[in-house]
Amino acid sequence: MERPFRRVRLLSILLSAVVASGAQAAAIEKKDQIQVAALALPGGPQADWQQWDSFLTNVVKKLGADFQPALRDRLGETFLDSRYQLVQLLRAGSADPVPQLFADAWNRLAPILKQAIPGAPQSTANQYTSFIRAMDAASSFSGIGQRLGIFRITPDALRSAAGLIGAGGGDPLAYTAEIDAGLRALLGFTGTLPDAHPSPLLEQGRLERLFDKASAALRRLSVRSAHAADADFDRLNQWVPEEKEI
Repeated sequence: MERPFRRVRLLSILLSAVVASGAQAAAIEKKDQIQVAALALPGGPQADWQQWDSFLTNVVKKLGADFQPALRDRLGETFLDSRYQLVQLLRAGSADPVPQLFADAWNRLAPILKQAIPGAPQSTANQYTSFIRAMDAASSFSGIGQRLGIFRITPDALRSAAGLIGAGGGDPLAYTAEIDAGLRALLGFTGTLPDAHPSPLLEQGRLERLFDKASAALRRLSVRSAHAADADFDRLNQWVPEEKEI
């Protein structure tokens, strides 16, 4: 028990040293930076992949609304690459993909954000600077923290980070599968989506399967002859399986 305790204490001491380097910042800014940097500590709940995805989505939408076209394109590429990486980690069965996603996304996002500071209004530049300091402080612990097995991303830390640049509105971690007009604009999809036209074959297929199940149940109640099964390939034509059938 003594060795894990020493590791936690060592990480806490290192965290205090990084946070202390920003002591000249304003009190409110320092408080937010400490909250974000605290995501390197082992205590507290860990953010899940949906909360991370929502955080990153809201951050890039907020930044994209102010960036010049060239930086906006790089921002969109970073977002898409992070989405692809998320899918790959989930397919690989990663129990906690968020720390790796955080470290990789920030390595790409930080240079873009720093490049945007000179051309931004003063108030916006101050927000970017606060966000960068806080995220850099947290990122500095991601490597050693992951090696020790005690680095985690907390939901409160992500909310504090999003708040530094005013991203996300009510809850920047609220996950939704609805169409996001702001995200579509960032990625260059400006055209209007056509109305959805579900195929009537979907409902028809469900009714046919219900009828087949009912018929099978009736056949089980009667005495019948045994026959070799025929290949039921016709059923696959224009058939969309339901979730329980996959």
